[in-house]
Amino acid sequence: KTLSVNKDLCKGKFIDLNDLESKKPANMGVSSYEYKSVIGKKLIKNIKSGEFLTKSHLKWKKLQ
Repeated sequence: KTLSVNKDLCKGKFIDLNDLESKKPANMGVSSYEYKSVIGKKLIKNIKSGEFLTKSHLKWKKLQ
C-alpha cells in the first residue's frame, strides 16, 4: 500500500500521523511501511485529500 493524505494540506504544514492513511495500489508514492520517515517532515507543496504522498511533496535534509 501507499501513503495518502486524508485531508487537504497546505504547503508549510508538518506531517503528523493523523494526516495519513494507507491505500492501494502500492508503488504510487511513499510506501506505507515508511510512514515513520514522513512524520514531522514539512510539505513543500499543497496536496489534496486522497492524493498519494510522494517524496517530492516533502522537504528532506540534504546529506553532506
